[in-house]
Amino acid sequence: MSEIPIDWNAIRPLNDSRAKGFEELCAQLARAESPDGSRFERKGTPDAGVECYAVLEDSNEWGWQAKYLNRFDNSAWSEIDQSVKKALDKHPRLVTYFICVPLDRPDARISGQMSAKERWNNHVKKWTSWASSRSMTVDFVYWGSFQLLERLARPQHIGRVRFWFDIHGFDMAWFTARLDEALKTAGPRYTPEINVDLPIAGELDAFGRTEQFFDQIKSQAPAIRKKLRDLEYYRPKSGEQALNAEISKLSSAVQAILSELGAVTAQPIGILPLKRIAESVNAAVVIASSLANLLLEFEREHDAKPPVVQSNSATSPQRNNPFRECRYVLSTLLSVLENTYEILVHTDRVASCSLMLLSGDAGTGKTEGGMKHYRAVVSQ
Repeated sequence: MSEIPIDWNAIRPLNDSRAKGFEELCAQLARAESPDGSRFERKGTPDAGVECYAVLEDSNEWGWQAKYLNRFDNSAWSEIDQSVKKALDKHPRLVTYFICVPLDRPDARISGQMSAKERWNNHVKKWTSWASSRSMTVDFVYWGSFQLLERLARPQHIGRVRFWFDIHGFDMAWFTARLDEALKTAGPRYTPEINVDLPIAGELDAFGRTEQFFDQIKSQAPAIRKKLRDLEYYRPKSGEQALNAEISKLSSAVQAILSELGAVTAQPIGILPLKRIAESVNAAVVIASSLANLLLEFEREHDAKPPVVQSNSATSPQRNNPFRECRYVLSTLLSVLENTYEILVHTDRVASCSLMLLSGDAGTGKTEGGMKHYRAVVSQ
């Protein structure tokens, strides 16, 4: 259910009306998001501009209005205007007004044409003026298809998705129940102490989004952090501004990756941040490639210079090349980043795919531009 295949035209009718069904679903989502300590009220018809409202502890109100529209035309905007005007007249304590529509607002930005997004902005200005003339300050909030789907993807709304759209969702309770059934069926044939982990177990952890799956993702951070510390330790003390700037740039990029990994939390359904983190890793690899090329230039310049002979030493001249040492450490960091990238891309595909796709090759993927090029640079 990371991408819910919801068809708003297929919503369950209420009293033989899909519009009534949509209104009821929006009211249920509104109830779930009412502030703590508020009193929620669901209205019938006529509704005085709001399907439902929440009375806050300070007596101010949040109101919701649902419009089951299939297009934005003059009639639709006129209908919304009438609801806003009624709500302002009948609910003088209104401070937030949510307008729920199963459409996302087009915003093509074509010269000479006004998009739905632009018309919304203009109407908000008009509604704000109406509120001001009544000595009210109201925040107008749009709940379109995206905002509604984002809410329905949350674990607590799985039952609503099933009821209103007849779509099954999978949460931890569902997987726990299936596991209990499997253990009961296996009976004495399954013994946890002698259970052998197989590669497919990792795939199933990813598909089932178990705690072990999220722990594996977060476990990439310690190795990355250690390699970054090593890189900082072996940073050449040459005073070269370009080199120091590139190392600092890479350090910042890697620190951002560590923050993203640290923010990963168990999420039974919904869109995971793994693809975004993988893109951050890829960006860090590009920076590391540039740094590797720069280090290689300084390394060759250093090797071309006469060796330094220490006056108080009878040993052979010093030939240590700090740039070579730094480049070697960089290669170990790149190796960890490459491995992390492949894990993120692969597990994201598995965690987001259907059961049928699990039987095929999910693939591991490579960064654009090719990790092989970067590996060649740092291994010269």
